[in-house]
Amino acid sequence: MPELGYLLQAAAGDPPDLPDVESILRRARPRVIRRRVAAGATTLAVALAVWAGTSAMVTEPGAVDVGPVNPAPTAHTSPQGIREGLLEPGTYVGRVGSYQVLLTTRDDAWGAAVVEPDWLALTFRQYMLHLQVWNSIVPPGGNASAQQKPPADLVAWLVADPRLSTSHLTQVEVGGRTATAVDVRVVRPLTNTPPECTTRCVVLGRVAGDGELVDVEVGQRARFLVLGPAGHQLVVFYRAPDKEFTVLDGAVQELLAGLRLETSD
Repeated sequence: MPELGYLLQAAAGDPPDLPDVESILRRARPRVIRRRVAAGATTLAVALAVWAGTSAMVTEPGAVDVGPVNPAPTAHTSPQGIREGLLEPGTYVGRVGSYQVLLTTRDDAWGAAVVEPDWLALTFRQYMLHLQVWNSIVPPGGNASAQQKPPADLVAWLVADPRLSTSHLTQVEVGGRTATAVDVRVVRPLTNTPPECTTRCVVLGRVAGDGELVDVEVGQRARFLVLGPAGHQLVVFYRAPDKEFTVLDGAVQELLAGLRLETSD
């Protein structure tokens, strides 16, 4: 039987219009994302198989025509919990840190790879959009094992990192709240590349609860959108190779248009 990866690549066409599974697995973090993306790919493959089988059905000679079948609704009238796998058109609810996340999607271009109390990772093709709470940062002079308490202002800390090149700060809206945006590129990668990186990189911090390492690799452009009170900030970020960033940014902006962040206060 052909392997799942081969079937997905064959179904994707040229150019591909389905997620690049191998690229997702390669870029995913080693413990959590790899397991979840693999499960999401399996779910997607099953859905594609069902769709292909339905599309290929023809009426056999002598069969009774039962008439058109009413299509299933394309959107849900009430929010459903965000779960790992493909996100069909509808409204979803979840939580990251102290924020309730309300997300409305118009198509099935996005999926969820990680759904944790302090980390939501959404997938678009081979890319990811992260909503995270960090429980520690890695100082610029340290290695991946070095950890410090996060500063009150994570954006100021990113700008001061001598290993990074950063853009001018801008104020944007994310989920109905004001956030500070900064673009980051690596200019002085670590001498010893940690196993979490696929190439030379800079490590920045670790996600609360799970402890997954946050990094940016050489040749990537990463955008950080940081919001919330000092010392309790939510980090929204996404990254891609420089030449591919515009495609990812356009998809992220469409998704963020359907995002709301609410707190209990």
